Order: sequence, then C-alpha cells, then structure tokens
Amino acid sequence: MSSLQLRSTTTTPSSKMFDSPRLGRAKLPIFSTISFAAILLIIIFANSLISNLSLHSVAHHNNQQQKLKSTSTHELLSLKEEVVTEPHIETPSSKKESSELEIFKKTTLTTQFHGRVTEFLDDHCRGQFFMTWISPAKSFGPREVLALESLFKANPRGCLLILSRTMDSAFGFRILKPLLELGFRVLAVRPNLSSLFKNTPAESWFDDIKTGNKDPGEIPLAQNLSNLIRLAVLYKYGGVYLDTDFIVLRNFSVLRIHSEHKASMDRVNGQD
Repeated sequence: MSSLQLRSTTTTPSSKMFDSPRLGRAKLPIFSTISFAAILLIIIFANSLISNLSLHSVAHHNNQQQKLKSTSTHELLSLKEEVVTEPHIETPSSKKESSELEIFKKTTLTTQFHGRVTEFLDDHCRGQFFMTWISPAKSFGPREVLALESLFKANPRGCLLILSRTMDSAFGFRILKPLLELGFRVLAVRPNLSSLFKNTPAESWFDDIKTGNKDPGEIPLAQNLSNLIRLAVLYKYGGVYLDTDFIVLRNFSVLRIHSEHKASMDRVNGQD
C-alpha cells in the first residue's frame, strides 16, 4: 500500500514537467498573432500618413498651378489689351480707324509736298533718284547709309528724294546731315498721298481705302502704300527708284531719264 502511494507521489512532478512545454507552445501562437496585428496596424498607419501627405502635396501643387495660371492669364490678357489699344497702321478695320491712321493725316509738311519736290528737283540735278522709308527713323541704320553713300559716290551730282513721314523729322535730318555737309543733295519729304495719287489709276483705290470702303487685304497697308508711292512718284516726276539696300556702282546719267520725262511731268501736274 505504501509502495503505491510512493509511486503516485513520484509521478506528480514528472507530469508537471511535461505540461510546461505544452504551455509554451500554446503561448507562441498568441504572441505571433499579437505581433502580426501590431505590425499590420503600423503599416496601415504609415500608409495612411503617407497618403495624407501626398494628397496635401498634390492639393498644394494644384493650388500653386491654379494661381500661376490665373496670374499668367491675367498678364496675357493685360498684354493683349495693350496691343489692341495701340493704333495699328496695317489692318484698319473700320472707317474710324482708317481716318485716324497717321499716314493719312494732313500736316503743314504734307500740304507743301509738291512744292518741295519741284523746288528740290531742279535743273542742277544730274539724275533724280527716289527711295521710300516706312519704318521708324531710328531703324535707318548703317546699311541704309552705306547705300546712300554708294549712290552719291557713283552719282555725285544726283539728287535723292526720300519719301518718308519718319525721316522728314529732326531725327531724320541728323542722319542725313553728314551727306549734306559733304555737298550731296538729299532730302526727306513727307508725302501727300492724296496729291501724289491724284489723276493716276491709284486715286480711286486710295480713296476707298481712306474712307474704309475697301479691305486692304492680308498684305500690310503700309507695304502696299509704299509700293504704290514708288510707282506714282516715277509716273509723276520721272527718275530712278532704288531700294534702301541697293549698292550703286555705275553712273546713271547715260540713261537721260530726267530730261526725257520733264515734259510729261509738267503735263501731268498741270504745268503746261
């Protein structure tokens, strides 16, 4: 009986020893589950934080782009308004704009146009030459001056008339002054278009353009008028037309253009 009791007593610690690993194995899945859940929560929180930061960055970027676009659009609209408000000589779209074009305005100089031309182109001219200039006087640079110098080097007794509103000014005179001081005959004259085109085939076209009854078309009006001026001035006064970038190498006196055209010039201008 005592033997059985002793065996029963000795088996109790052994049973406890075998129960301890089982308990450890039972705790391990619980710890793993808790750790996995914690890691998952950390990942979800991090993703949420990054997503919020990205959305905030995108919203800020879009807001900046919207401000920049609004500013740029406002600046472009302001620039467009400034361009539209300036008078543009090339494309008159109404009678009012056409009447306000600077090239059509009459001044004291334009009313004296014919008298100044005939006074300048006298019998002392050994050849009369014409040029036109529709750009600002400040654009009349070294290349154009070189063309004038070459003309007078080959034709020292020639007379050059520059039909130009901008060159017939104090600034234009300063450009031509060195040639005048050398004794060459050159004069910038503001043309009177109505007088110049009178009794020519261009008169009716010019009247329609001036009153706004005719569309000047895609070609700039100033360019068309420049082409027409050079034809009309040769038709009325005779001579040689030269572009402002021509380099002259020969004397033109052998052409005898002025003497042969003088009679027809007087007839066209009503000076029989």
